[in-house]
Amino acid sequence: MFLLKKHNFTTNDSEWSFEEHLDSLVDFAQSNYHLKGTFCCVLEMCDDNNNDFNKPQEFQQNALDYFIANQELVLSNVAVAIINQVYHENVSNEILSVADALSFVKQKVSFESFNILGTQKDNYSYSVIVFGYEDEHDLGVITYKDRVIAIRDADTALFDWDDKILQDKLTQEEWKKHLEEENKRVVQNVANIQLPLDPINAKQSRKWWEFWK
Repeated sequence: MFLLKKHNFTTNDSEWSFEEHLDSLVDFAQSNYHLKGTFCCVLEMCDDNNNDFNKPQEFQQNALDYFIANQELVLSNVAVAIINQVYHENVSNEILSVADALSFVKQKVSFESFNILGTQKDNYSYSVIVFGYEDEHDLGVITYKDRVIAIRDADTALFDWDDKILQDKLTQEEWKKHLEEENKRVVQNVANIQLPLDPINAKQSRKWWEFWK
C-alpha cells in the first residue's frame, strides 16, 4: 500500500506527486520520461468547484488503494478499451482474450502517469491514466475503479473531462434532464445575442420621407 500521508504534502507544493516501482508496469514500452516499471502518481489539489485541498483526500487514497490492489484487472480493461478505440484496425483475430489484449497494448504504449482527480463518487476518486504512444502523442484514459469512462488525448482527459464524469455520476433520467437544461440555456444565450444592424437593410427599412433627413 502506498500511503499518501507519508509524503507530507502541503499547500505550498506546486504539485502533489510521487514515484514508486511496480512490476506490473515493467513490460510497457519505454517511456521518454521514466524508467521501466515507474509508477508516477499525480494528485489533483482541488475539487470540482476549484476549492483547494489542504491535504490529499480520503477518496483519493481509496482510488490509489483500489488501483494497487487490482492492477491487472484495471490495466486489462484499459487495454481492451485502447484496442477498440485506437488499434482496432491493426489487431489480428489472434487477440481473443483480455490477457492477449494487455500484452498487445504493452508493446504499443508506455505508462506515463496515474492521475488521481479531485472529483469523486461513493468516496472513490476518478482517475486519468496517461499512456504515451506514437512518439509525442499521449492518451488519457478516464477511469473509475476498474471501469473505463472515456479515452481522449491526454490534455483533454486531464483538463476537460467534466461531461463524461458528470454523465457517469448521474442516472439516465438525471443526465437527460441535465442535457435538456443545457440545451435551453444555449437557446436562451443565442436568443440574447444582439446582432449588429446591417446598414443597407436598415436604410431600406426606413420610411420614404426619412431618406431626406
